[in-house]
Amino acid sequence: MRILLLNLSGAFGNNEFILFQLALGLKKQKADFTVACLKNSHLFFKCKRSNIAIFEIEPKLQSSRLKLNKKLVQFIREQKLSLIYSSSSDDRAAASAAAFTTKIKHIALVNDFNPLHEGLIDRKLTEYALHHVITTSKSIVNTLISREKFDSSKISVVLPGLNEHDFYRDDIKRRNVRGLLGFADDHIIIGNIGNLLPFEGQALLLEAFADILPEYTRARVMIVGEGELKDELMRQAQRFGVQKQVLFAGHRDEFSSMYSSFDIYVQPYAEGNKDVLPLSVMQALAYRLPIIITNVGDMAEFVEEGKNGFVLPNRSKNQLADKITALVSDDSLRETFGEHSFNIFKSRFVNDRMTDQTIEVFRKILDSQA
Repeated sequence: MRILLLNLSGAFGNNEFILFQLALGLKKQKADFTVACLKNSHLFFKCKRSNIAIFEIEPKLQSSRLKLNKKLVQFIREQKLSLIYSSSSDDRAAASAAAFTTKIKHIALVNDFNPLHEGLIDRKLTEYALHHVITTSKSIVNTLISREKFDSSKISVVLPGLNEHDFYRDDIKRRNVRGLLGFADDHIIIGNIGNLLPFEGQALLLEAFADILPEYTRARVMIVGEGELKDELMRQAQRFGVQKQVLFAGHRDEFSSMYSSFDIYVQPYAEGNKDVLPLSVMQALAYRLPIIITNVGDMAEFVEEGKNGFVLPNRSKNQLADKITALVSDDSLRETFGEHSFNIFKSRFVNDRMTDQTIEVFRKILDSQA
């Protein structure tokens, strides 16, 4: 089995994160694979630093589907590849075209609610040369079946996974970042990481925090990320009188120190958010954090109610404030919940498990259609 992992996005979002984690897992298992990605992209440099084999693609080729297809087809034939794995909507059509031309198998990661294809040509390519879909979400499975009329027997759910040795709570980083950002050792930091956009829920977090602060004066909020709502959220914090207790930490390339500095993780998504299984919450599990989430998408996968956190049945400020209070007021409960978060991470979201299950899907498709 010789595999090409394809990604033509210049960004480094959830899909690229999952592909990179899969590449690390395949490398660990000594699998025969190459990552095809845009030259000088974030993924390109991460693979290079990890000594992962790269087939580099010039960004200008994205504007010419014929030239891109020719380059992919030539590489597939030269390397005698047996399977191409596309990892985003940016590269699904290119992978289908290359698979159709070379008669190899194409498996796509579908991690959002975007249509599988755009236009008649892409739809035909998908019909003939998309042999299987891997998704992280049961919600996406339902959408693929109902909206796309995709064959349910050609869909597998594989939960994303992290390398546990790369994501761990670091007490030295915790002390350093808290000192650097002006937090005291006894502050209880409620953390949130994500884009500052509608549906992300930071406004609800600020509202609930303003309710609990008068009683729990050592509580603080740290929001990590950038986005169109940043100015409005800062004005909201000022209106509620909590601007001195809320830090907008901006964009960070490295999140380990942020997670290590948190005591509680809150992700109060609203209905309509397309990120049905956010990797930010999965990472919070690895960092042994108690978690509060809303019951949106597949978020409940991360929480065992009353054991490692709380799932809010609806987006109620009072409910969120009550759950934050339960955790802020009880050091022992936070520690117990945090340990259980790590146990959930170990049992469901480690890299080895994701890699094994993905390889199993690869082999099934190659064996069944040989």
